[in-house]
Amino acid sequence: MTQHDICIDFEGEGKKPSGELPLPHLLGALLPAEGGTKQYHLFLLREELEPMTRSGRLVGKVENRKVCSLHEAIEELLGKAAELDCRLVGYSQHEQEVVEHHLAGSHPATFKAFEA
Repeated sequence: MTQHDICIDFEGEGKKPSGELPLPHLLGALLPAEGGTKQYHLFLLREELEPMTRSGRLVGKVENRKVCSLHEAIEELLGKAAELDCRLVGYSQHEQEVVEHHLAGSHPATFKAFEA
């Protein structure tokens, strides 16, 4: 992973002992910004978390928070990666597993996992 890549990290229940991989609650993304800085985006993957989009206690700008599906979040991030000519990488192998499981491998060539 480079400073120029978009790094994503899921938060949620994680993989269950049964092997089930539930949909995460949220996706955090660090996007490259002007001057070599990063900009934080928050995708809330559950409708009931919508009030968090307005919270003053969260990192990042309110306009960079939204409620959407996992598919919509990944599509938006892949579009931004194309615009910025960079990769979409995961914080760990878990991010790639979640994307492949819930999106049925729809973006394997573009999504490259980052192993911590």
